[in-house]
Amino acid sequence: MSSPSERGEIVEFLVPLEVYLAAGVHIGTHIGTKHMMKFVYKIRPDGLH
Repeated sequence: MSSPSERGEIVEFLVPLEVYLAAGVHIGTHIGTKHMMKFVYKIRPDGLH
């Protein structure tokens, strides 16, 4: 199953992407599976996702 962006569809967020990135929201785990890594923007220096 492909994502909307892979199919060439326009993805619309409820809140602008810049607001999410500026908030610095993190999952709060050191474990990152291959299935969740597409949602991870950055990993902190201490390894926290």
